[in-house]
Amino acid sequence: MLFRRVIMVFIALLAASATAAAHWKDAPPAGIAAGDIVFRRGSGIWTAFFVAASQREKRFSHVGITVSDGKGGFSILHAEANDLGKGRVKVDSWTQFFKGATEAAVYRCACKDVDPADIVREGMCRLGVPFDNEFNISSEEKLYCTELVMVAVNSAARRKVISTSGEGKKWLPWMMSIGRDLSKSSIPVLKTGVDLV
Repeated sequence: MLFRRVIMVFIALLAASATAAAHWKDAPPAGIAAGDIVFRRGSGIWTAFFVAASQREKRFSHVGITVSDGKGGFSILHAEANDLGKGRVKVDSWTQFFKGATEAAVYRCACKDVDPADIVREGMCRLGVPFDNEFNISSEEKLYCTELVMVAVNSAARRKVISTSGEGKKWLPWMMSIGRDLSKSSIPVLKTGVDLV
């Protein structure tokens, strides 16, 4: 009888732990703001390709920008394509963006002269732009996820804050974590730059 109770308590604790760990997929945690940059590791067929293509950070496969959903919460502006490479810059709900994600983190621009509202505005100006399945960073006629973030931040800053690894600089060296490594814990962590090219 005691063994059965111990097992029941253990199962209940496991279930509670899994629920708490998955909570970040259901709703933005406290402290999130419009203009934050959200990263996720998906579970789709292209995830391994994008993770392997990253020169430094191997945790994430996709990135977007938080925007107000008009209801006191947040949605995600991002460039995404289907498995055939067809897609566009679009806005998805928080839950839709993180559906199937196995890891996530939130970062905030550390440049004091860059207004997060300008990052959102510049990103939203590109709503509907076709997905860049050629990953050609030299043109804004089509955009992939990382390129969208780079263009939005650089346009908001009116200077080159983010440059690609191919230009000899760290990818996204301007970001610092706002203290939420969503898939691990709610304990504040500081991270510098993530390379997701």
